[in-house]
Amino acid sequence: MAGSIDPTLRSADVVRTEAPPTPDPCAWCFGAGKYLEALDCGVEHVYLPVVCEGCAGTGRRTSAT
Repeated sequence: MAGSIDPTLRSADVVRTEAPPTPDPCAWCFGAGKYLEALDCGVEHVYLPVVCEGCAGTGRRTSAT
């Protein structure tokens, strides 16, 4: 005999898990850990990658304590 399709008759011991919380990305670098900063060298569109000071390069928001 096949199992019932009535959801009220199904086993109640089904384990339900939640997704792990995602880390909040840094507001300055949007989670990248670095961003491009324009150089003042007389040439247009020249950028230097800089480690984000807001998250120290981790890409995650630091907690304000």
